[in-house]
Amino acid sequence: MTANPVQQLPGNKFYLLVGDGATPTEAFTFFCVATTIDSKHGAEVEDAWAPDCSDPDILPGRVSSVKGLTWDLTASGLCDPRKTPYQRVIAAYRDGDALNIQLMRNLPGTSGGNIEQQAFIVTNWTESKADNGLVKFSCEFHGQGIPIVTANS
Repeated sequence: MTANPVQQLPGNKFYLLVGDGATPTEAFTFFCVATTIDSKHGAEVEDAWAPDCSDPDILPGRVSSVKGLTWDLTASGLCDPRKTPYQRVIAAYRDGDALNIQLMRNLPGTSGGNIEQQAFIVTNWTESKADNGLVKFSCEFHGQGIPIVTANS
């Protein structure tokens, strides 16, 4: 029997990059202060209860139809307002603008590595400290449109 162990993706190979909004070529910068990232892909569904046409006495069963796909991100980490990506995220939040974000799985494409990109709006921004310690932040990003996935070379 040949061993085929799980090849885990190290945390330092999974990170966010924030776009600068430039056209025609947008530059993306590593959002280095975001030390915790949650990426959530979901499906919005509409449910209905379908009766059994052969026996109206049987309880109906749920049927679901996918209405659309969603992608939301949550990032948190250490507050450093001098970092350009940090400034871009705060500016997008304050202006209500969408900004392009990339999620990097930094492995070769043959190993599943890719860049996933989408426009996001910032729906929540929090900065906090405890016991006069380091200031930390957290933010939530609400995906807009369809993500583009590009395999790494």
